[in-house]
Amino acid sequence: MQGKKLFLILKAKYFNLIKSGLKKSEYRLLTEYWLTRLTSYDYKSVVFQLGYAKDAERIEKNIVDIKISTIESELFGGNPIDVFEIVLE
Repeated sequence: MQGKKLFLILKAKYFNLIKSGLKKSEYRLLTEYWLTRLTSYDYKSVVFQLGYAKDAERIEKNIVDIKISTIESELFGGNPIDVFEIVLE
């Protein structure tokens, strides 16, 4: 996988879903921080790390698209919220 890589740390639940292929998108809140971070480069892939341990497991996935989506998630009270959706291959 060539090109600029995005690096994200995940909790085990989400890391394992992506690793298994069941989770095909990762989400980040639509904030100035993520706007700057996700639009400053043409990311080709994302490296997911399981937690913060020095020797934590990592996996790399190709990025198909990064777009703005509206989702409903229990993490945000079940209400619709705008997010960046990082669509994985």
